[in-house]
Amino acid sequence: MEKQILKQLFDAIDIRKTETTRKKFDASLIKRKLNEYYRDDVLLENLTKELKISKRLLFQTFKDYYGVTPNQYLLSLRLNEIHKVLQKANNNEVTISEIASKYGFKHMSYFTRTYKNMYNKLPSETLKSAL
Repeated sequence: MEKQILKQLFDAIDIRKTETTRKKFDASLIKRKLNEYYRDDVLLENLTKELKISKRLLFQTFKDYYGVTPNQYLLSLRLNEIHKVLQKANNNEVTISEIASKYGFKHMSYFTRTYKNMYNKLPSETLKSAL
């Protein structure tokens, strides 16, 4: 009797396999937003809220499409901008720490190390050779 009740119960319940598919997202939209707001300190948190996607989806979509994480891309963007500024700066009017902090770098040792890794010279060397 118990088996019959259970069988009827399970037959009545419509158990359908639901496929879980990841939401596809346009990686170029993420890149445009990163290019637009790259100076913002809390950019990725704001971006996930604005685009209504999870941080995981943001990172995975971007990395799958561009081969780098959004953080790596942002670092590259910021360093490129700083490099341009340093090349045109007057070393008597600005300091490297002012420029770096303007682009979100709070720790000068980290900034100097990443800058040197990217350009094979110190930020001070770039500034000294500026126009």
